[in-house]
Amino acid sequence: MELCNSNNLSLDALQETINLLGPRVSSQNLLCFHKACENKNGTLEIVQLLYYIFPEALRLRDDDGWLPIHHLCCNEDLDDSASIDILRFMLEIDPTLPREVGSGWLPVHSAVAYKSITFCKILIDVYPESLRIEADGMLPIHIACDCGNRDDTVDTNQYMLELNPEISNAEDGDGWLPIHLAAMKGRTKSIELFLKYDPDAASKEVNDESRRLPLHCACDYDTNISDISSIQVLYDAYPEAIFASDADGDTPLDNAQRNGNQPAIDFLQTQLEYASQAQDEAAMTTSDDDGWLPLHHALKDNVPLGSIKLLTRANPAAVQVADQNGAYPLHIACEFGSVKVVQLLVELAGVTLNNVDTKNNYPLHYACRRGNLGIVNYLLEANVPSVSDRNNDNKLAIHLLFECGSVIFDRESMEYVETVWQLLLTNPEVVRDFMPC
Repeated sequence: MELCNSNNLSLDALQETINLLGPRVSSQNLLCFHKACENKNGTLEIVQLLYYIFPEALRLRDDDGWLPIHHLCCNEDLDDSASIDILRFMLEIDPTLPREVGSGWLPVHSAVAYKSITFCKILIDVYPESLRIEADGMLPIHIACDCGNRDDTVDTNQYMLELNPEISNAEDGDGWLPIHLAAMKGRTKSIELFLKYDPDAASKEVNDESRRLPLHCACDYDTNISDISSIQVLYDAYPEAIFASDADGDTPLDNAQRNGNQPAIDFLQTQLEYASQAQDEAAMTTSDDDGWLPLHHALKDNVPLGSIKLLTRANPAAVQVADQNGAYPLHIACEFGSVKVVQLLVELAGVTLNNVDTKNNYPLHYACRRGNLGIVNYLLEANVPSVSDRNNDNKLAIHLLFECGSVIFDRESMEYVETVWQLLLTNPEVVRDFMPC
């Protein structure tokens, strides 16, 4: 057993030890099977050798009531390929193992925290009902959100949701939804996944009288790193949360300040300025000398989607207000903003992709002028007719893209090449503009 528990475990060393012990290999060594399954050096060959010597060990429980498969599912240091090989070997012998409970936990409860998506799919496919079985008040998806640190944990969550979408809104024993747990651990990709299944998830409180929203939880994430993407995603999904107080009277900003998370503090304080502005009716409807409303300025500053939502909700008519140069908010968004912001504006009533400024520039011209490739492709997918329209300088949108400085993007990048190609496909006649006379 000592060898199976050591860093020196290998097939040769194990075979040599077994040969030395000879008849002394007995039932006292049965738990070496468990130890081999939790060893980072475990292999299929080692497990097979132990099984052929101690076949009864596959269903032997240790002092914690765990079978070897439970130890395998907790072994985060074991190579993915070896883990999968060993699991398949075990299931070929006994396909009922995924149903076995050890200390209240099924194998899948541990696997979703420590193992690959491929490993987890094998377990889930054998026993899909396990997705609705709790361990210590938590479903597998809760455990994955709370403890899963792997890059592919989000893929495991995706697979669980595909099989059982309603678990997206399942509460654990403390009233937490999966999105609350993901927010508490700063798991941005999983948060985005839950928002796809339930766009209102960011507005749901923990069901424990704390009145905490996912944004509160995300701001409790104790970190000194600059990545606050989970906070940004949740703010964009439900920006009203920035004003929300929990049962203790704390806002998300209060939580970030308590934890000393300076990047989060800076982000929230900046967005609070826009959020507060949105509550000022006079400010929202007052244009400056250039004909710009607060919405125009926010779009020029490329503020997050959440703040644009608040500003457009506060003054819906602003999206149809052109400045002194005839530029609408959509023009400005196409030049300086993100695809998500442009998409939001396009979906609002009264917004059209065919508006031109005083120089006959369409939104596509603005996007190309700034080299905003993501938005250019979004507009092309929307089949904008302006791809063949020239402005007052006799320039198409593609001309402005070619004139755009190389400091904005890499002209050799695949995204740039594909964007140019799509512009040419949409308006092949433009090739004549670049042919020698």
